[in-house]
Amino acid sequence: MSGTRVVAVLILLVQMTCFVSSTDAAEQGEQIGPLLKTDIEFAQIGDVSLTLDAFVPKGHGPLPTCILVHGGGFMRGDKQSYIKPLFEPLSKAGFVWFTINYRLAPQHRWPACAEDVDAAIRWVKAHAKQYNVDTNRIALIGESAGGHLVSYAGAKAQDDTRVAAVVPFYAPHDLEFQVKHRNMLGESMTALLGLTELNDDAWKRLREVSPSSYVHPGMPPYLLVHGDQDPTVPFEQSRRFQKQMKDAGNSCDLLTIPNGVHGMGGWDKLNSDYKEQLVAWLSKTLQVNDSLSVSEQLEELGAQVTQTDGIITKVSFKDCSRLGDAEFRLLGQLRELQSLTLFGQCKGLTDETLSHLSGLSQLEELGTDRIQVSDAGLAKLTTLTKLRSLSFFHPSFGMKGFDGSGFAALKSLPNLERLTIAGTPFNDLGMAAVAEIKQLREFRTWHTYQTQAGNESLTKLPKLRSLWLGQRLRRYDGGSNAVSLDDSTFGTLSKLTTLESLTLDEARLSLPALQRLKELPRLKKLTLRRIDIPATDIETLRTSLPTVAIDWNPLTDEERTQLETFLK
Repeated sequence: MSGTRVVAVLILLVQMTCFVSSTDAAEQGEQIGPLLKTDIEFAQIGDVSLTLDAFVPKGHGPLPTCILVHGGGFMRGDKQSYIKPLFEPLSKAGFVWFTINYRLAPQHRWPACAEDVDAAIRWVKAHAKQYNVDTNRIALIGESAGGHLVSYAGAKAQDDTRVAAVVPFYAPHDLEFQVKHRNMLGESMTALLGLTELNDDAWKRLREVSPSSYVHPGMPPYLLVHGDQDPTVPFEQSRRFQKQMKDAGNSCDLLTIPNGVHGMGGWDKLNSDYKEQLVAWLSKTLQVNDSLSVSEQLEELGAQVTQTDGIITKVSFKDCSRLGDAEFRLLGQLRELQSLTLFGQCKGLTDETLSHLSGLSQLEELGTDRIQVSDAGLAKLTTLTKLRSLSFFHPSFGMKGFDGSGFAALKSLPNLERLTIAGTPFNDLGMAAVAEIKQLREFRTWHTYQTQAGNESLTKLPKLRSLWLGQRLRRYDGGSNAVSLDDSTFGTLSKLTTLESLTLDEARLSLPALQRLKELPRLKKLTLRRIDIPATDIETLRTSLPTVAIDWNPLTDEERTQLETFLK
């Protein structure tokens, strides 16, 4: 063994020894590293042991992390080949990184390699504390065939494989386009897919394994890196994929390497600064901040942050006036977030910035105030498929043309049960849109532009259990309009036979109208807020509705004056 190799082995042994001694420190939240450990098994599939190498830099964790996937036409290469030029810049920039092996063709055909990338993501997340990994800030980086695999993983991600960013280098995102460009299947497609001739089945199969076939709103930000003189994977692959991503409302940047051919190994001769640009993009996208954690950054912005086992699960703002594009990108990294409250002048949440939140796949509750989202923009919420509760206070006020018709898109949210819409130019079209959300169990609305005709849409909600119905805005289209809540409203309310709880707000009501609530067989609770009615009538109503708990207080002088003004 040469002297150089002896020194290298000794260094590696020292690094591995440091790793063992420092793992306990990581679990205790202390500063660790730098550390290197090689050939860690992350999966055992049959008689195949899949391994990775791990690098953990010095620093307080958890830290932003990259998972690297090598190329080689799906048939060659390993975790130390092709992708190696990225090790040093990522290490110096303070990223944790893992470089992985995966099963190679033709011995292992598709989808073996894609499954192995997913397995590596799950393993890294499961061992996050041990390796100082921030699970909210994981990026996938792959080159060539590995670029295809990380692009595919980002497009097909499930809850346990979602990442915060994806960086494919010169990747064949569209295998059908790739084969047509070459006018032949080529060795790699035959090895990977077992295809031997170009027929209808072959074209279908190529589309099925192409990342481009699965682009959808809510994907993580992508950075495409590609040489414009690539003879192997045409530069047009990245241009086409970028357009497709942007058309779907996703963030997708393209870093072009002038005169760059296939493989980053030769780019240094071009004096390319792609490594610096990669690190800068990752730092911005993953919100790398050496002095502040994500939690600390949010708290500096005024948020109340709740963590469970080191993972941010709840964020609440009472003042959103400081939130802009960068801050919504930061929130969009919290892939395990379950509850988000954005109260207090959240005018920075628009059609564009709402896209940054589209990857919050675990979000169950979202509350907003003063957002400026169009009817078409509301459809971007449909990527948040676990949402159970949505609140909109003063949404889109002052936005020309907003009427609430866009709320119909929310019918595709299978778990949405609670919806609040208040203080907005939402009108009868909006009420008709809400009526399409058949899964709603609780609906609250007041200070909008709907009329009695709009209230009739409530009868189309078959599962409605709880309703809060308040008065319309005093001004409608610049002038006064008839009230939206009075005795005549009870013709509609009496049809809502599934109601168990009813709140009525800001109205003058009569006893005979309220007695119509006897027609609601399941009603258990009635709350009357700022309702003008004699106390004697309330006592009679309690006798008429013996099984209903009635909550009512007489109007104060101030409330009576406000109500008189409001009902003019």
